[in-house]
Amino acid sequence: MQQTRLEQERIVNDLLAQETNEIIYLADFETYELLYLNRACLRTLNYPAERDWKGKPCYQVLQGRNTPCPFCPNSKLRFEQVYEWEHYNSVVGRAYLARDKLIKLDGRTVHFEIATDVTSWPEVARDLEQQLLTEETLNICIKTLNQTQDMHQAVLDLLRILCDYHQARCGYIYEFDEDHQHMKKTFEWYRDPKDPLLRSQGRLTADLCAPWIKAFELEGELFLRSDDAENSTFSDTLRLMREIGIQRLVAAPMVTGGEVVGFLGVDDPTRHCESAVLLRSVAYFANEDIARRKMTDQLTYLCYTDTLTGVYNRNKYKEKLSEFDIHHPKNLGVVFADINGLKRANDTYGHQYGDYLITYTAEVLTALFGEFVYRIGGDEFVVMIPEIPRSLFDEKVSALYTRIKRDSKCNISLGSNWSDRADTDVRRMIMHADELMYIDKQKHYSADAGSRSFYHTEQVQKLQRELNEGVFTVYLQPKVELATCALSGAEALVRRISESGELLLPQKFIPLYEAEGIVRYVDFYVLSVICRTLEEWHAKGYPPIAISVNLSRVTLMEQGILEKLLSVCEEYHVPPTWLKIEVTEGIGTMETDELTRLVSELQAVGFGISLDDFGTRYSNLSILTTIDFDEIKLDKSLIDFISENRKSRITAQHIIDMCAELEIRPSVAEGIETQDQLEVLRALNCDLGQGFFFDRPMTITAFAEKYLKK
Repeated sequence: MQQTRLEQERIVNDLLAQETNEIIYLADFETYELLYLNRACLRTLNYPAERDWKGKPCYQVLQGRNTPCPFCPNSKLRFEQVYEWEHYNSVVGRAYLARDKLIKLDGRTVHFEIATDVTSWPEVARDLEQQLLTEETLNICIKTLNQTQDMHQAVLDLLRILCDYHQARCGYIYEFDEDHQHMKKTFEWYRDPKDPLLRSQGRLTADLCAPWIKAFELEGELFLRSDDAENSTFSDTLRLMREIGIQRLVAAPMVTGGEVVGFLGVDDPTRHCESAVLLRSVAYFANEDIARRKMTDQLTYLCYTDTLTGVYNRNKYKEKLSEFDIHHPKNLGVVFADINGLKRANDTYGHQYGDYLITYTAEVLTALFGEFVYRIGGDEFVVMIPEIPRSLFDEKVSALYTRIKRDSKCNISLGSNWSDRADTDVRRMIMHADELMYIDKQKHYSADAGSRSFYHTEQVQKLQRELNEGVFTVYLQPKVELATCALSGAEALVRRISESGELLLPQKFIPLYEAEGIVRYVDFYVLSVICRTLEEWHAKGYPPIAISVNLSRVTLMEQGILEKLLSVCEEYHVPPTWLKIEVTEGIGTMETDELTRLVSELQAVGFGISLDDFGTRYSNLSILTTIDFDEIKLDKSLIDFISENRKSRITAQHIIDMCAELEIRPSVAEGIETQDQLEVLRALNCDLGQGFFFDRPMTITAFAEKYLKK
């Protein structure tokens, strides 16, 4: 059959398309679906079978991408004219001069392209070399941002890479302030660390930057030379460049939400001076990275910072303690501070005033201790300074005390300690500082009880009034020798009389007084009653017996506690040998050296020291290795089931034997209530006991009638 002219033309055109060395392809304009690849294109792509490309998008087959190419020229294509552009194809590693236009084919709008390989052209080779260098440098920049954790260091490394690429004098980033009235230099890198430009022009006014912003919005980049006298738009910038000695600058904008928020630039580049391609790309990635890191930093800040004061919060405090558990500092200074009367201030003047007191206290602490301040509660602050010499720490603490005395607004109580022991328990240090703080609070309110109207002051005044009015009374419970049941001594037990006449046991009120920092008044009340009683008994000719008096660990840590105890004894002419001071295992929260010194001083003047409640769930055997106690008291929880519980008997046996080996005698069992318990304890060679089996606590008068007049 004779071919028509139209068919012949198609055959010829197809033959030309197939035999040419230029790449030709057709793709659907809307869907990017490949419709045709000529032989040169197939050869370049290693002759893929038709099933490997037919119906697939052009960006996948030709460019190896999963999404449309960002450089796709579709938006620039027209039916009536050819669009010419250059592109480097990284899939095949070649540079092409492409000629594109739109055509109609079988009713479809088709993207038609003819691409000529220009890789070997000299000018293209140079451009290609620069393009490859730019892409390589950009990859290094992106890798630097992704792999460097420290944002400041990451950006400095980025600027150094850019300066190497452009052989520039320096690189920098400017960002708008929050008020958007100035641009502030937030990062800078100089090739010469002694460059006279270093840290110059840290802020640029909005007027100076206005032409820059406009240029960025129109051109996407900025090139300036100081000798460009014709450029009136940038006259102020050019004058400034000449004044500070900059010959040339290249800059690219940093954009967020379509708005210029800053720019990245280099001064005095000597290579790639007319191209800002790398700067534009890096500015995009740098802006994204800085924004991401700032957001992360802000979240971290909110997580670890007290929003009212700006110091670290309890989350950071707990994290730091965990860090110290793993990496213990060589030495550590700790301060525990508590605002006096904050509750009363809130109730009287409102929470706004209370917030002011909290903020002011934080400012005072930060001024002295810097970043090492933590707000761990409403009115509580902790300072933890690692690697600080003792002399410097003491100097700072002394300065804080001086500030407190002179500044009426800085109304805080303090406790502090310092340690250079590798095995120091940081939590115990803080607990000790906390208790020292309560002692300081007691002194504070004791001295100012008549003049202050704060909550704690009222508590002190109320307690002192109750002590004087007989709301408290002292009972005695006998201690007996288990072998003979003969009287050995007694323990003084304080009771509070409620409004209904009920006797309240110490556990109902002592913890509260300890928390309020006023328990010392109860302790010294009991001590005074006992010393006065011993003086009266001595005058009546009663035989002297040792009476145990309980002292809170908070009271024991008062400054000059030994002198205060001796003063009470001297007032009633009672020798310390007639007294035993009972302490609980909670006293172990004191620093070991201080505790050892205190016990030794008390024993040296004649006081006996009894360790109460031993064998509870808080038992700490190490306290027995450092302190020479005169008496150990087994806790009632061990005695309750000792006659029927084998484990209780074994535990009690080991404690009694251990005390005997350590020459800590006598051992005392508390809470004996049955004959069976007594027999078991006798068999275990326990020395003394007390409990309802022998007698209940009784008034001092009743005790004297029953035990001393005989």
